[in-house]
Amino acid sequence: RILLPTLCFFFIYAPLLSKTFRIYLIFDALKNLKSVSIPLSDLIVVIVVVIGIQLVIDIIWLSLYPYVPLQFEPTNDPTVYYMSCGNPDSLLNSKNSSSID
Repeated sequence: RILLPTLCFFFIYAPLLSKTFRIYLIFDALKNLKSVSIPLSDLIVVIVVVIGIQLVIDIIWLSLYPYVPLQFEPTNDPTVYYMSCGNPDSLLNSKNSSSID
């Protein structure tokens, strides 16, 4: 679930990038007035490379900063607390959060 937002973004962005690459190659070939054939495999390689790079970045990110369950106490009442997943070293976490092991 953690990787879903970034991978979904690149599953949409990578085909758009490959289509833009195809249009670039077509207009670049028009400068020399020659016909260009762009196989589908070239476009799939662009998509796989873009998604692969994002997947490697996500794996490195999660291995360096793993998520753990955190307990948040938003009030001074010790009977009220919230649970969330996050990195205890993150600057986004509240001061009054504690890690659950």
